[in-house]
Amino acid sequence: MAIRLSEIVEALELLSDDMEYVYDVVDQNILLVWDGMVDGEYNPQLYKEIMEDWDERYLFLPGRHEMNEYGMMEDFIESVTSDRKREILFNAIVGRGAFRRFKDTVRDLNLDDDWHRYRIHCLENIAKRWCEKNEIEYEQ
Repeated sequence: MAIRLSEIVEALELLSDDMEYVYDVVDQNILLVWDGMVDGEYNPQLYKEIMEDWDERYLFLPGRHEMNEYGMMEDFIESVTSDRKREILFNAIVGRGAFRRFKDTVRDLNLDDDWHRYRIHCLENIAKRWCEKNEIEYEQ
């Protein structure tokens, strides 16, 4: 049975710095792992099992650092056809608070749909590469 890329993309979209997602190779499902909890339930035994079998039964999905969200923003900005909007977006990602300013600026410039489509496309590519690297069959 193949995993749907949309399931991986959904997990990647919801990812934050203090949580991780793992793929259970045996049960073929994605689990949220966070602070001794698995899928929102305090389950120290399963949590321990996941941490001990992470390279055999459980495979960690890409984390935030592997996703390189900043690089995604830069590449998206390069794809914007308007010189003026591109300049405004590049200025928005300089310094502290770049992610928040970028999202606000994307909205102000009415580029939210374009950014969302671009980001989903990037996440799908990350998900495909992860599946291929781990020899996991996937479907669109």
